[in-house]
Amino acid sequence: MSSYRSGVTLADALAGVEPLVGPPIMSEIAAVLVEARAHFSDLEEWLIFLNVLAAAQSRSQARTFTAEALLTAQAAAPGGGTNARSIAEASGIPRETVRRKVQRLVDAGLVEWRSGRLHPTPMALCRLEPLRMRIYASAARVWEVVERCRAASLAADEDGGEIQT
Repeated sequence: MSSYRSGVTLADALAGVEPLVGPPIMSEIAAVLVEARAHFSDLEEWLIFLNVLAAAQSRSQARTFTAEALLTAQAAAPGGGTNARSIAEASGIPRETVRRKVQRLVDAGLVEWRSGRLHPTPMALCRLEPLRMRIYASAARVWEVVERCRAASLAADEDGGEIQT
């Protein structure tokens, strides 16, 4: 993590005021997990799906898609995707477990194999819209907490005092 001021990382600054920022951040993480539980049978399945989704979204073309385009045939454009070995390496989940859980995701219609690569299905993107919006809402709330902490830290530097949020 890069330094945001005087050699102190933002993570260090947040940890220094954990009683102030910890509860709202943990509350947002919990809210995302609760929403994810409504869509996935276990956390490893969700982690595998997130890896598939991240790989699909990482290709440069995907960054220009609108939400509507992602729900149409454009979402099935070639490129991107990932495989079980890459998911196992990225997640730390054993390869055989990834293979079994990928098959469950395929059977559920959430991911599909195209040209030997895993991709999220348009149906998954539509069905998981509430989860996507929960993630973005939580990210926005965490951003607000971090920004308040950053602003308070800068003010404390100027005043030579404690961080007040």
